[in-house]
Amino acid sequence: MLHYVSDDEKLTEHEPWNITTAAFDQLLNYLEAEGYHTVTFEDIERGNRYEKEIIITFDDCPKHLWDYAIPELQKRNMKAVFYLLGGHIGGYNYWNTESGLSRIDLMDAEQIAKLSEVGMEVGSHGYHHVMMEELNVEEATEQITKSKEKLEGIINKEILSIVYPYGSLPPKYNMLVPQAGYKYGLSVYTPWESKYAIRRWLYDNTDTLSTLKEKLSSNYGLYRSFADKWRIWKPALLRAMYKKYSKLKSAFK
Repeated sequence: MLHYVSDDEKLTEHEPWNITTAAFDQLLNYLEAEGYHTVTFEDIERGNRYEKEIIITFDDCPKHLWDYAIPELQKRNMKAVFYLLGGHIGGYNYWNTESGLSRIDLMDAEQIAKLSEVGMEVGSHGYHHVMMEELNVEEATEQITKSKEKLEGIINKEILSIVYPYGSLPPKYNMLVPQAGYKYGLSVYTPWESKYAIRRWLYDNTDTLSTLKEKLSSNYGLYRSFADKWRIWKPALLRAMYKKYSKLKSAFK
């Protein structure tokens, strides 16, 4: 999972979501050296598979990816899947600026169409950058369907996959996502992995060749199957304990 690739010092405040071009090169160099093929969901649907393969994903998709990241992928004959917000094409990262972070301009329709033309894959990131777990079924359905329709109108081909903003799973996602016409759904931390809740791992500036090797290992996948459950349940458990403590404390006042 990647977001921004830039050496602009103003974007250091966006770490870990922003990585340097040197960090990006380290990732691609490692994948090449280890014999990995970068594939997309379109490749998987066509049956184009390899013994060692990886899907590189970009969320949000700023315009500046065309300055370095995309040309570098093309130069190495590599692919990636780019996930865009259907309601903010040509917009900016409003969900960050509302928190006081700097503005980053997002790809416009022409740049999105060009992604598809140069062999990259376009995916949906929802219509707005919202926590889908906080939506009801009707609201979540609107988010995932409107974005798909908008993006398909730009690239004139089927959108196969969706990435949930913040990795937040919508209610009844195993039913809603395929009903909307998606073949795959991607999250980050998820207690149970499925075709519509595929786990991803974040690559950032702190990663080294050692951590890359670990994250690409089968042992890491096994670790995630346990760790993600705890990562999801821990906040809920703490909230429940806090509520119970608060009630007990009130009773003895």
